[in-house]
Amino acid sequence: MAFWGLEVKPKKPLPLSIERRLVVKQAALVIDKPSAEPCVLSVSVGSGAQQYVVCRLHEGRLEHCTLELPFSPSDNAVLHLKGPHTLHLTGFLDMEEEDDWDEMDEEAAA
Repeated sequence: MAFWGLEVKPKKPLPLSIERRLVVKQAALVIDKPSAEPCVLSVSVGSGAQQYVVCRLHEGRLEHCTLELPFSPSDNAVLHLKGPHTLHLTGFLDMEEEDDWDEMDEEAAA
């Protein structure tokens, strides 16, 4: 497993570009300016336009959410965020073989 993180901005659909299995574990608000409006994170998969709500966060009430969202590269997932705040997503990438760790070490050293 390897740590993964992504910043999602409101009103900008964000394709989830991954090369291996990903599990999103948490969503957290990044509060720059106070707002009473909630943030809603949804996901669409494949070529479908249907969006599925995965969490609704609200400043001062619920500012982070535990998730268990697995994605594979073939899902072609797109993240959608409505609301006034940016969102940080964190999770992990599956590392299938020990060789993958060696590749990451080499890339980090470069």
